[in-house]
Amino acid sequence: MKKAMALLLGFCVLLCSVGALAEPRADLVFTSATISLSSSGTCTFRATTYDEKNRIEITTVYLFKKTNGVWECICSLPRPTYVSSGFIYNAVMNYGDYMGDGMYRVQAMFNADGHEAYRYSNGVDF
Repeated sequence: MKKAMALLLGFCVLLCSVGALAEPRADLVFTSATISLSSSGTCTFRATTYDEKNRIEITTVYLFKKTNGVWECICSLPRPTYVSSGFIYNAVMNYGDYMGDGMYRVQAMFNADGHEAYRYSNGVDF
């Protein structure tokens, strides 16, 4: 009986130690996916994945304007045509011609082998 309890206790300790090594992930595919918008309208899209992917791309891009404290989608934008494979995606577009006076941000859909994640850029005053 003592041997069985010791074995069970050892097994529980092993399970707890393995569980402690596992880190929770906010996204199961993307290590990071970010959009950076500059004051000139240049938009940089960056993403990395945990595992190698056959196809990483941006599938949709939208422009938002802040009006009376609320972000409103005002139009869709051309998406980067660049498609990468592997772990890393980097693309740059200039959307300055789409922005007038006011605060703007960009939303994009990152896609890695069918897994999709929406991200927003920082807001910028123009």
